[in-house]
Amino acid sequence: MSENNFKINEHSLRTAISKVEPDKIVTRGYNQRDLIEKIRYSDMVFLLLKGRLPSIKEGKLFNHVLVSFFVITEPLLQVHKQQDLLPLQVLR
Repeated sequence: MSENNFKINEHSLRTAISKVEPDKIVTRGYNQRDLIEKIRYSDMVFLLLKGRLPSIKEGKLFNHVLVSFFVITEPLLQVHKQQDLLPLQVLR
């Protein structure tokens, strides 16, 4: 593989939430690879919003809240069938 000439300005990659280092992304103090491998999507959203991982009880509740927003109702299914749209396109 050849080297590319793409240079990253180190200062432009820092935020209050994450930090990018060579071969490593840190989110709220946690290695991104560990987060991807070990926690649920809803726990990651909670971490981003609150700055900490949820307790077991908070995690279950927050997961239920997020899932409740993604219920596709019968009227949405009808739009999907009539207009030949992908499910996520219907939600827009």
